[in-house]
Amino acid sequence: MFSPDGQHLYFARGSMSRGGFVLNRVPAIGGSETPVLDDVDTPVSFSPEGKQFVFMRGAGRLTHIVIASADGGAQRILASRRSPSTFSFFGPSWSPDGKTVAASGADQAKGRWSVVLLSVANGSSREIYSTENRIGRVRWVPDGSGLLAVMSETLARQSAPWETGNKLQISGGAIWHLGYPGGRAERLTRDLADYDVCCLDVAAASRTVVNVQNSLVSDLWIAPVDQLEKPRQITWGAPVFRRHSWLPDNDTIVYRDLNGNLNAVHRDGRTANLPLPDNHKVVSGVSACGDGRYVVFQLTPGNSIWRVAPGTGGATQLTSGSIDAHPNCSPDGKWVYYASLRDKPSIWRVSIDGGEPIPLLIQTESFEALPSPSGRLIYYSTFEWDERPVRIRRLRWVVISAQDRKRLFSFERPADATLEVSPAWAPDEGGLDYVATQAGISNIWRQPLTGGPPVQITHFTTGKIFSFAWSPDGRWLSLGSGSNRSDVVLISDGQ
Repeated sequence: MFSPDGQHLYFARGSMSRGGFVLNRVPAIGGSETPVLDDVDTPVSFSPEGKQFVFMRGAGRLTHIVIASADGGAQRILASRRSPSTFSFFGPSWSPDGKTVAASGADQAKGRWSVVLLSVANGSSREIYSTENRIGRVRWVPDGSGLLAVMSETLARQSAPWETGNKLQISGGAIWHLGYPGGRAERLTRDLADYDVCCLDVAAASRTVVNVQNSLVSDLWIAPVDQLEKPRQITWGAPVFRRHSWLPDNDTIVYRDLNGNLNAVHRDGRTANLPLPDNHKVVSGVSACGDGRYVVFQLTPGNSIWRVAPGTGGATQLTSGSIDAHPNCSPDGKWVYYASLRDKPSIWRVSIDGGEPIPLLIQTESFEALPSPSGRLIYYSTFEWDERPVRIRRLRWVVISAQDRKRLFSFERPADATLEVSPAWAPDEGGLDYVATQAGISNIWRQPLTGGPPVQITHFTTGKIFSFAWSPDGRWLSLGSGSNRSDVVLISDGQ
């Protein structure tokens, strides 16, 4: 972010020695960098006279909107939220009249996003708009008559800046205007372009808007295990993203597209659409039960787990938590493992016939559980604290016994693992497979459970992998593969 006088550029840099992000300042014409402030988790927004800035700081289960002087001193917390209510990592915005800070945030217990206005004088807050759609970075228009924001249907989870690793930035939405002070929402962009939620900005002297526009191509490809270098395309035009799954016939793949539809495709390319309740959409990944009777998935509105029979339909709701996500069905088809945001993210299971959920892991903050092909083991991901060189949370992959929940294997997520693609079990249960993307090209690697360096499984020379799955018999690999592109675009008033 440039300072209002244009003389300095402020930016954040990750610092392991300080355990987070450090805000730095450098002259706009170049020169020496000056550290300004530790622990700054978002872009800063300056007060009109340029003497102060505001930002968001995460602190465990708390998120704070913080004001500091331009040199990093005189910090004060303007407002705080405790999980499941949070301020977003997209950053707040200081109003042109200097009296108000606007910020987006979420109430994860209710599955809603909102824009709130905070008084600079006393921190009092007022919500002016809320929606089930994700709200990105908010920016005041220069005359103070309203705010701009990108709003996106919640079809992919938000990634916070401290979640290091390769990310696939592909979800976004349209640019909206929120009137001030009433909060009346009006969609500004009517095209089909996908504008990124992270990067909206407005030129100070005009209504020119700059943002990042994303586009995605991701189709399903399959390859026999003895010819992985020769995949064959079987879908066209319905982008595949997040976990997809094979039915036990080793011929049918079920997946959801970016529009939230639930689809099935055979190895020969024949397709079908699986019916959903009216005005509902599938989010996150889908999982086929090992006995072939049902496919399970997360459905919105409601953010609960549902099942559907791939042959006859008949969607049935299985859970009713505040936010239940990442379902994975057991190999015997009797149980659905899923993550639920209750007091904190934790792993539960529910009978495929419904009923009262049973906690699997509630003492540990955990995000996804995946039973192994035999059902003997369960993988889950969790954050754990490392104390050296500084105290910092790291994402770990843990494998436990399905019978007694005993921890058997644990290792830090590989540094090159693509964040948005969940790991999968190797067919022989000897390791966890994951996607690594280097120089825009994705390949599958395998982390052995017994430790040691990862082993490369595929050797593709083009394309990105957005999801992958092994057939139940281990003889086929399916890939949601293609490309995504990001461009910086300028939008002028009236265009």
